[in-house]
Amino acid sequence: MTALMHAVGGGHEECVGLLLLERDLKDGEGRTAAEHAEGEKMRKVLVHQPTLPRLPDSLSGYHLTAVLGEGGFGTVYAAHKGGRNVAVKVVSLRRHSEETREKIRKEAEILLSLDHPNILRCIRGEENDLDSTYVLVMDLCCGKTYRRYILTAIMCLVL
Repeated sequence: MTALMHAVGGGHEECVGLLLLERDLKDGEGRTAAEHAEGEKMRKVLVHQPTLPRLPDSLSGYHLTAVLGEGGFGTVYAAHKGGRNVAVKVVSLRRHSEETREKIRKEAEILLSLDHPNILRCIRGEENDLDSTYVLVMDLCCGKTYRRYILTAIMCLVL
């Protein structure tokens, strides 16, 4: 049984998204993860093929595998390089003013300089002139999103 099959069996959708590269592997009985899936929701996660952007040539060693989330400034993808899992944030610069673009570049520069055990490390940052994006490669941290953490805390206070 692969890690993907285990995640599917446990209903762990976030993990499934990170492990989609294993989708075609078969277990000892010749079954794929989709054949292990119970429920339509998990099957949809397994067959969904997200459109992944092309990274600049200098970052071509990173292989994007899944969309982790989307926000006002861009999209965060799960990726890996040489057996190491990372998060890759792709920020679209096209829709922002030059002033905002400069702020994004400055924030990226600051993130790259930070080094603290309680802050996710930013490994690389690079502007991609081909499609007017800024790409940040960061350590990957799995678990609840900050939004989900806050909502859970609020619900505990209400109850």
